[in-house]
Amino acid sequence: MQKADLIVLNGLWMESYEQKLWESVGSGKIILVSELLSNLIHLNKTTETHKEETHNEKHDHGNIDPHTWLSPKSYLQMAEVLSQELEKKWFKPNTNFLENLKTLDTNYKTALKNCTQKEIVTSHDAFRYLARDYGFNEHPIFGISPEEEPSAKDIADTIELIKKQKLTAIFSEEFV
Repeated sequence: MQKADLIVLNGLWMESYEQKLWESVGSGKIILVSELLSNLIHLNKTTETHKEETHNEKHDHGNIDPHTWLSPKSYLQMAEVLSQELEKKWFKPNTNFLENLKTLDTNYKTALKNCTQKEIVTSHDAFRYLARDYGFNEHPIFGISPEEEPSAKDIADTIELIKKQKLTAIFSEEFV
C-alpha cells in the first residue's frame, strides 16, 4: 500500500484498519468515499450533521451508519463521487458502470413502487439506506454490527412485531 497511488476505502470506520493505514501512508493517497456523501444516516439524535474532520487525530464515526453501499441509490452516489475524485488526478472512469447503477436504481424504484408490505425484519441494522431510498421501514433484530448478539428483549420485540405485522420473512446475511 505504501507504493499505491490511490487507496479507496468505504470510510466511516467500516475498515477496522483505517486509522493505522491513514497514519502509515498519509492522507494524499486515501479516498474515504462514504465520507464524501452529503446524505449520511445518523444512528442517534445527538449529531445532526456530519462534520469534516482531519484524520490526523483519532475520531469516531460510530454515530453514522457505514452501510452506504447496500442501497443502489447510495452506491450510485458513491460511484459518482469516486468518479469525480478519479478524474481530478488520474483518469476518466468508465461511465457504463454509472449507467448500470442508474438502471439498477430505476429497477428498484419500479419494482418497489406498488409494494404493499413496507415493513421488513433484518438480522442486523445494515439496511437503513436501502429502506430510506426505497420507502420501507427496517426492523433489525440487533444493532449495527453483525458480531452483536440480540438480547432476549430484542428477540421478544421482534416476535411481537412479526405477529402484529403478519410478516413472513427475516432478511439475513449468510454468515449471521
